[in-house]
Amino acid sequence: QVGEKMRIYFINGGLNLISSFHAIGSHWDAVYPEGALLNAPLRGSQTTLVATGSGVAVELIGQVPQTVLLVDHSLARAFDKGALGQIVIEGPENPEIFEALGATEAGENDENDDDTAAGDPGTTVSMVPGSWQSQPMDAPDEFAEVEDPTDYSVNVLRIKQGTTVTWINDDPEMIHTVTAVDGSFDSGFMQTGDTWSYQFDVVGEFEYFCTPHPWMRAKVIVEP
Repeated sequence: QVGEKMRIYFINGGLNLISSFHAIGSHWDAVYPEGALLNAPLRGSQTTLVATGSGVAVELIGQVPQTVLLVDHSLARAFDKGALGQIVIEGPENPEIFEALGATEAGENDENDDDTAAGDPGTTVSMVPGSWQSQPMDAPDEFAEVEDPTDYSVNVLRIKQGTTVTWINDDPEMIHTVTAVDGSFDSGFMQTGDTWSYQFDVVGEFEYFCTPHPWMRAKVIVEP
């Protein structure tokens, strides 16, 4: 709940790699390196290194309702190996601390609306209700094309160069993003009902994911 404090005892069992323990969407209010609770903690840390065979105690206070994603910030371990978890904070909003701004509506400030095929369902992708709960038990090493997607309504979208694609968050429970793996585009946080559009002018394959829920993946294939 908002205002409550969580303490996590995190152990890196090894065998060979250091872990970069990080909270996406928040920070550590207190960090006790190597679990040394008799020492004064670090305050306001973003990421704490945990040596092989060592541990750390961290504390996080829920400031606003949100989902905080816990990851190993060597992100290949999070995206492809499943080294992640969630803290779901519920309670009243506090706009003095955080207020989400609505995403740009589809077509707004877009000078190339004519490039979008009007009424063509292939140019619209939806975040499926409950999609944030679709985390697989065994995260795949590579992107997989699935026939019945549970994350984005179109798992693989094939379009022509110059097409504008619009995403809409139809998930009534959670914010989402449309974030390119290569960093070429990012919607920012989309509240329920928000839409966001992007025009694909470059031929290629563009895999994307949701920042708070990185197991949500899909792909746009742009053809000449």
